[in-house]
Amino acid sequence: MKVRNAQKDAIPANISLEQLGTAMAQLDLQNIPPHKRHEAIMEHLGRIASETAALPSDRRKLMTARLLRARLAANEFK
Repeated sequence: MKVRNAQKDAIPANISLEQLGTAMAQLDLQNIPPHKRHEAIMEHLGRIASETAALPSDRRKLMTARLLRARLAANEFK
């Protein structure tokens, strides 16, 4: 069995767990259909991660990944 150190792979961020919880709570899921809520939550989390990453290079990588994920999701439904 291989042991994986998830903390070692984590991207450093300038946000505490309490601030992350508050930021995630700001997402309003009332007007989002149930089948699209997972995508909305992932998009919101990606936006928060890309805005709070400690290093500019990490922010760029996260923003690019978020935009590519959104583009792939849009092409999936065409």
